[in-house]
Amino acid sequence: MVAEVVTGSPAGSVGIAKEDVIFQVGGQDVNDKDQFRRYVGEATQTESVIILIRDEESGMTGYMAIPIR
Repeated sequence: MVAEVVTGSPAGSVGIAKEDVIFQVGGQDVNDKDQFRRYVGEATQTESVIILIRDEESGMTGYMAIPIR
């Protein structure tokens, strides 16, 4: 579950919000924040990373591309 989104961050720029739930990063299942950080870190050589996320507000689940800076 997303605990915080920094204003102006790549996640914030695509609409990720506090309490959204991230299930996958780059096609790999995410079970905790350490896995999330590792998978995003592995994607730093790319322009973006694909995540599977559930929007807590709407309840919708889908894939989203997050730009890597």
